[in-house]
Amino acid sequence: MPFVSDAEAYAQEALGLLRELPPGKAFYWPPGNPFVLAISYAALGQEITSARVVTLLAGTISAVVAALVANRLFHDRRAAIATGFLAALYLPSVMLSAQPYSQHLAGLWLLLFAYWGLRASSEGRLALYAGAGFAYGLGCLTRPSMLSVLPVLAVLVAKHVLEASDHTRRPWRGAALGLSIFAVAAGTCIGPVMAHNHAHQAGMVISTNNERNFFLGNNPYTPDYKTSQLAQRSFRDLDAEVQQYLKHFYQQPNPRAAMMGEALRFIRERPVITLYRTWNRATSFWGFDYLSSRLIQAHTGVGHVGLLGLLALEAGSYLLVMALALIGLCCFAARMSRTWLLWLLALVVAYEVPYMIAFSGGTFHFPVMGLILPFAGGALAELLASGGRARVWARLRASRLAWCALAVLLLIQIEYAYQVIVMA
Repeated sequence: MPFVSDAEAYAQEALGLLRELPPGKAFYWPPGNPFVLAISYAALGQEITSARVVTLLAGTISAVVAALVANRLFHDRRAAIATGFLAALYLPSVMLSAQPYSQHLAGLWLLLFAYWGLRASSEGRLALYAGAGFAYGLGCLTRPSMLSVLPVLAVLVAKHVLEASDHTRRPWRGAALGLSIFAVAAGTCIGPVMAHNHAHQAGMVISTNNERNFFLGNNPYTPDYKTSQLAQRSFRDLDAEVQQYLKHFYQQPNPRAAMMGEALRFIRERPVITLYRTWNRATSFWGFDYLSSRLIQAHTGVGHVGLLGLLALEAGSYLLVMALALIGLCCFAARMSRTWLLWLLALVVAYEVPYMIAFSGGTFHFPVMGLILPFAGGALAELLASGGRARVWARLRASRLAWCALAVLLLIQIEYAYQVIVMA
C-alpha cells in the first residue's frame, strides 16, 4: 500500500524538513514524528521503506520495553516473556506498522517515560531522570496530549520523598536535582520547537492544530457520541450547513483564537451536552481498533465479508488483550508491585484526559496499550502455567469485579460498534 491520510501528511512533512530546516512557518502538525522520519530519510534514502523502518523499529522496541515493565510489575520472568510476545503479536500494531502514523512513536515514548520515570523516582539515578525527560519531551513533540502525564510524575516524586526514611533535606535535594535534569532534557526537545513557533507569531506552542481540535470536538455540530467525526471526515464530505459554519471560523483573521473562543462559549452555554459528550469521549476512547481494517479495505476493495475478517484480527486482538488485562487487574493484583500498578494506571488515566476534553475514538488509545499489555501478560502467564486454566477460572468465578469489568468492556464495544455503523 502507499501512504494514506495522516501517514502521507507526516511523510511529506518529513521530506519538507530535509529541504528546509527550520521551516519558514510555524509547525501545524506536532513535529516529533516528521523529525524522526526525516532522520530515517536522511540516513537510508528518500524511499517509502525508510519511513516504514521507523514504525517497525518503534513497534519492536515497544515490545521489549513492555516486557521490562511487566517484569517490574510482577517480578516474574514468565509475565515479562508473555507480555513481550503479546506486544509483538498485537495486531493493531502489526497491521498499522507499514503506515508512518504517529501512534507507534507516541506509544514508545510513553512506555520509556513510564519505565524510566518510576525507576528514576525510586532509585534516584540522574541518568534515569535524563532518559525520562528525553522520552517525555519527544513524546510531547509527537503527541502534545502527553503533556497531561507530567503531574503524575510530580506526585510520584513527592510520594517517594515523603516516604524516605532519611528525614533530613537530602531526599528533597536529590529529587530537586533529578527533576531539574528531567526538565532540562525535556526542554532540550520541546524548547526549540516552541521558540520557532513563537518566532513565527504562533505563540509558545508545540503545534498550531490544537485549537482546531478543541473546536471540532466542542461546537453545535459535533456529534454527541462520535466526537471525532468532524476531524476525521474530509471537509467536502460534510453537510453544506456544517461546511458554512466551519468556513466562517477558518476564514477569521485569527482563526485559532476564534475557534478557541467559540468552543469555550459552547461549553459555557451547553454544560449538560458538554458533560454528556465528555462521558462519551471517555468510553469511546476504549472502543475497538478498526483503522487498519478500513485502510486495507479502501486500498484492496474487499467487501463486507473481507472487512469482517480483518476486524476479527484487529478488533479481536484488542479485545483479547483488554479482557486479559482486566482479568489480571481483578484477579492477580495481589501479585503486582503496588507502586508500579498505581503508576501505570495513573498514566493511562492522565493520558486520556485531553481526549475527554477535545474529541475521542478507539484509534487514540493506541499509545497507552503498552501500559495495558503488562497486565494482560501477567494473566496470560497464569493461564499458561501448569494447572493455570483451572486456577484462573476459579479466580474468575469468585470475582464479581472481574465479571462486571468484562461486562462493561463488552457494553462499550456494542455501543461503539452501533455508533460507527450509524455514522458511516
